Amino acid sequence: MAEELIQTLMRFHREIVMPEVRGAIDELRDEIRERDQRTWGHLDAIYHRFVNLEQVEYPQIIRDLGDIKKGLKKVEQRLTIVEQRLTIVEQRLDRVEQRLDIVEQRLGVVEQRLDRIDDRLDRLQAEIIALRQRIDALELRFDRFEKELEDHLAVRQEIDDLKAKLADLEQRTHTLEAAAASSGEER
Repeated sequence: MAEELIQTLMRFHREIVMPEVRGAIDELRDEIRERDQRTWGHLDAIYHRFVNLEQVEYPQIIRDLGDIKKGLKKVEQRLTIVEQRLTIVEQRLDRVEQRLDIVEQRLGVVEQRLDRIDDRLDRLQAEIIALRQRIDALELRFDRFEKELEDHLAVRQEIDDLKAKLADLEQRTHTLEAAAASSGEER
């Protein structure tokens, strides 16, 4: 019975289990083969990509890198020139700042002098106002004196006229007296 059981199990194994296992193994092999082919396809694509990189893109990258280095050298040269020019500009700016400091100092002196001139101008304007007031007062006095002088001249003119008339009268009187004296002697 044990042998029969073993025989039955062997037959069961051979007829049922093994074909299923073989079918599963065959499916598994097919999947592995398929996956293997896809993997090899990917590896071939990667290899071709590396070959492309090595043969086409890497040399282009090297050329581009050379161009970048040349451009970088030009930029460095230009940067050196810009730095030199900047140094010159900074030196000029320092000189301008020094000159500006001097100008500011001189401006301070000029402002002080202008303040003093303003003070003097204020005093002079006050003096001018005072002088104008004195001139106005003098003009008033002069006008009075001129009026008095005109009055005085009018009186003097009258006196002169009177003196001339008196002299004329004296002359006439003298002529008349002389005429009377000469007529009295004749008589």
